[in-house]
Amino acid sequence: SELTELKKNKETLPILESSILAGDQELSQVEEQLNQLESDYKTEIMTREALKAELSSKGAWDMELQNKLKKSQTRILSLESDISKCKSEIETLRNQLSDLKKEKSKIASIKIGKINPDVKVNYFQKKLTKKNINKIANNFNILIDGSDNFKTKFLLNDYSMKNKKILISGAI
Repeated sequence: SELTELKKNKETLPILESSILAGDQELSQVEEQLNQLESDYKTEIMTREALKAELSSKGAWDMELQNKLKKSQTRILSLESDISKCKSEIETLRNQLSDLKKEKSKIASIKIGKINPDVKVNYFQKKLTKKNINKIANNFNILIDGSDNFKTKFLLNDYSMKNKKILISGAI
């Protein structure tokens, strides 16, 4: 049984590594995008300041300069919004990458607790079998299936039907 688990872990490791690599690449792309947006933002701020200076020296009646200044201010607001969105996306990606390296049942437990702190969540990292399912699941009203194989999924389904437990499938 331990050998089977080790083999399974060995098989899933490349998938996990691939997911982490893809996440790292996506994060790098968004960070590059953020750097470009921040550079554009600084340039636009300098453009706006130059337009203000030119407008004050030529007089406020210069409509062409006033229009350029309005466009610059609009672009600055748009860039500020884009920068904020990029920063939020980077934070989300970093959290997702961090989560990939953790036990999925633990992550689910934490996230459920953040959604509703009044909910008591227990999670297990044990292999579920016919021998231990009653001991583990008996004291709970709701079961959430986060398994990654059909044998466990069917075992939980059969147990839930037999014992009139609510089963939420969050897996394959």
